[in-house]
Order: sequence, then C-alpha cells, then structure tokens
Amino acid sequence: MSTNIIRHAEMEVKPRNFVPAKPADTDEYSQGRRMYYHGKPLAACVTDEQTRGWLAAEAKCEDGYWAGMMAQASTQEMN
Repeated sequence: MSTNIIRHAEMEVKPRNFVPAKPADTDEYSQGRRMYYHGKPLAACVTDEQTRGWLAAEAKCEDGYWAGMMAQASTQEMN
C-alpha cells in the first residue's frame, strides 16, 4: 500500500474562517432564559435567578405573541 492511503490527511486551518466555541452562560438568569427557549419546564429551574430568567423569557414571548395577534386582527376584515 502506498503511504497516502495509510497516513491521515492533514488539514490546514485558515484563521479567517476560524469560529471559536460559543461561551457558556455564566449567569443563572441567562440559563433560565435558555431553559425556557429549549422547552424545559419551570420546575427544572434550581435557583431563584433561573426562575426569574425563565419567567422573563415567557413574558417576552407572550408579549410578542399578543402584539402579533393584535396586528393581525387590525388588518383583517370582520364579517
């Protein structure tokens, strides 16, 4: 066999295309928000800060949904 088949091909890393890993959320408030966005239940929150973040994310989504429904209702014809 030739050495090209056995040897692992080396890949060149281009620094301009390098994307670093996303830093982990260090504060618990952000963890709670992320838990809501990922569909975790409120009972999964361990600390008060996580619960506050979860509830804030829920309120933000509810407000956005309500605003969208009101905008849609104002543009529709009523029979």
